[in-house]
Amino acid sequence: MPYAMVAAGVACVHLRGIIGKNLSMLEMMCGGCDLARVEENLTMALADAQVQTVVLAIDSPGGTV
Repeated sequence: MPYAMVAAGVACVHLRGIIGKNLSMLEMMCGGCDLARVEENLTMALADAQVQTVVLAIDSPGGTV
């Protein structure tokens, strides 16, 4: 899920489900959150000139270390 603008200048990046690196498509379809996607969303939000604040909304039981 790409980042969402929730208010003027505020972007929200969601992390839902088990967090991991290099998750398979099946793991992501079952609700996993791949760190590469999080990085992409953060990069897009930080590159957006309208974004002044980035909020990480985390709903996760954890994941890999």
